[in-house]
Amino acid sequence: MARTVNALLRTVIYTRISHDPDGKAEGVARQEAACRKLAAELGWVVIGVETDDDRTAIGKRGQRARRPGYAAALDMLAAGAADAVLVWHTDRLYRQARDLEPLIDIVDRTHAVIRPVVQGELDLSSASGRMVARILASVSTHEVEHAV
Repeated sequence: MARTVNALLRTVIYTRISHDPDGKAEGVARQEAACRKLAAELGWVVIGVETDDDRTAIGKRGQRARRPGYAAALDMLAAGAADAVLVWHTDRLYRQARDLEPLIDIVDRTHAVIRPVVQGELDLSSASGRMVARILASVSTHEVEHAV
């Protein structure tokens, strides 16, 4: 059973940008501001912000990328400390299926809500929603592989 997105939810904001050569964190700050605006519109309570600035979501040669902020956000969901994740876009949250699958497992157990700002709710509670999420992961992986 999926949660209703109109309920008062405790949310963690997750922000990520792959390349921040100046270290100014302007990209993640913009993402956070957009997420906070949406949280206010939805009436959700922001209980934390996890950030991976200047960190790619794609690991090298089959290894997972180290993203401590992503791991912390997932831990909050898994522990029941947060009911939702707000993120600017799904490709900030995951770029590969191997990073999506643990999130799907957590949503299945906890009924957490995943809400990208620019895409609308990501429904990981239904077969069709999971299919869309997996397609988005494939598209993101494709984009990264062509950029290399």
